[in-house]
Amino acid sequence: MKTPHTLTAVVFLAFILGFGAFLLTDSARIYEEIRSSWQSADGGTVSRLDAVTNGFENALNASLRRGNLAVELYGGLLHLAGKRVSEDLAASDYSVARLDNGALTFVNLDHQVLPDNSPTVDEITHWARTLAQADIPLLFIAYPKKTPRTNTGLPPWLADWPVLRMSALTKRLKQNGVNVLDLRDSFEAMGDYSHLFYRTDHHWNVAGGFFAFQAICNTLRSDYGMTPDPFYEDKTNYHSTVLKEWFLGSQGKRVGTLFGGADDFEVITPAFDTSFTLSIPSQEIVRKGPMEDTILFSEWIEVKDYYNGNPYLYYSGGDFDLVTIENHQNLDGPSILLVRDSMACAITPFLALDCSTLTLVDTRFYTGDVAQLALDLEVDMVQVLRG
Repeated sequence: MKTPHTLTAVVFLAFILGFGAFLLTDSARIYEEIRSSWQSADGGTVSRLDAVTNGFENALNASLRRGNLAVELYGGLLHLAGKRVSEDLAASDYSVARLDNGALTFVNLDHQVLPDNSPTVDEITHWARTLAQADIPLLFIAYPKKTPRTNTGLPPWLADWPVLRMSALTKRLKQNGVNVLDLRDSFEAMGDYSHLFYRTDHHWNVAGGFFAFQAICNTLRSDYGMTPDPFYEDKTNYHSTVLKEWFLGSQGKRVGTLFGGADDFEVITPAFDTSFTLSIPSQEIVRKGPMEDTILFSEWIEVKDYYNGNPYLYYSGGDFDLVTIENHQNLDGPSILLVRDSMACAITPFLALDCSTLTLVDTRFYTGDVAQLALDLEVDMVQVLRG
């Protein structure tokens, strides 16, 4: 019987051979990068060797990112070597680290200080103060990251900058008098909440989105006099199907399944009647019917495709500038404007059940004035769920 060390050596050799074979297919481009680095370098031999080393490293990284096989091989090699970080030289925000529990997260190895969040703080504060004059409340919803504020599970030499950014943003908004619902308190109160996030993606999974939806409903009752129907917050009122190892998230796509595995994907649909109209004017999309045919986009889960698919978009279709969802079975419900980023995908279908109209705005693409839009729509409330 082969010893564990022998098996490891055999697997490692197989990776090396596959790795080398792949690089041979890109050898001409790598050679050209080395040659041009040598010729363009100023100074003597040492300077030229440094330039060649940098050129080879850049060419190698570009080659590895060229194909899915390369990603898998590279991730597998990192895993076998016991490495916990895959550095992205082209986009520093998208280096990937493996946490103590095996899940993946984005890290930025170049950050030394937090970026200035003043523009975001000023923008949200302006919305809140403008809408207050019309008695329209604004609630900023601070969502958790995959790692908690303490005991992040990262290697000790890495700071969790996304967590620090959200903390700084929340603190300054509170100082400006903006109402804040900090979902991190609810998530962290349960202790280990890793099961509410995908292991290979930066988003929470639908269980995490549903838990956040429940927390939002509790706040609407206690602080805003609204009456969300508890029926929709009971998960036993939904059908659930789990697609095994169906999803490779944004972090997993950068390091492959051999480095961090793949995720199961839970598909939730109502076990009750629903009726909606979803409109996305910029895409000329109008969908009418039950939730399964409107807010849920089944085309994203029809085929398992780790590198070209994105099942996360099953919930609400993705990121659009402006979306309107009319609930024809809750005409007396509140009208809510949700300023959102991609974390809102897994909340949107459930929040829409408690609204007469739910309007979604993604300010990465929407160029209008959010406060004026809320005034024009005469909404009952504005929620901001945006990092």
